[in-house]
Amino acid sequence: MTVIGLCVVISPKGPTVSCVLVSGDRDNPSVVDSYVLKTSADGQADRLVHLAQNLRSKISGLEIEHAVIRVADVSPKGNRSAAPRNRLLIEGALMLVCREQVHGSVCARTGKEVGEVLGVPKVEAVATGKRLVAKHAEAAAAAISGLPTATTSG
Repeated sequence: MTVIGLCVVISPKGPTVSCVLVSGDRDNPSVVDSYVLKTSADGQADRLVHLAQNLRSKISGLEIEHAVIRVADVSPKGNRSAAPRNRLLIEGALMLVCREQVHGSVCARTGKEVGEVLGVPKVEAVATGKRLVAKHAEAAAAAISGLPTATTSG
């Protein structure tokens, strides 16, 4: 079984999407591939389209059974900056591509939810992802959360 985990990061240089493909089970995940999607497009709509097209081209033809998009955690206080809105829009565009290209389920999980699925606190889930792919810890943790447990896979 192959699962893709995705995580959007908004920085001053622009948005990036960390992508990690894993296989195996939660106890013994192995990395199939990892990469970053970037865009140099100026307008918001152009950035969404460019990132979505990049993801589609990367995963089309692959046998991916599940996708987990690591979405932002709920902020304890409101944030009126553009970054959270942009991240939500990008996550939505990625979800649409995954729904078209992934053979099984597509879900969105916060860091807390990734930890709950793995049966550990969020911090420990991220540490697990970091041990697998240090540069893309959040996306790796999300991908691992989409894998079956050892008892359900064998």
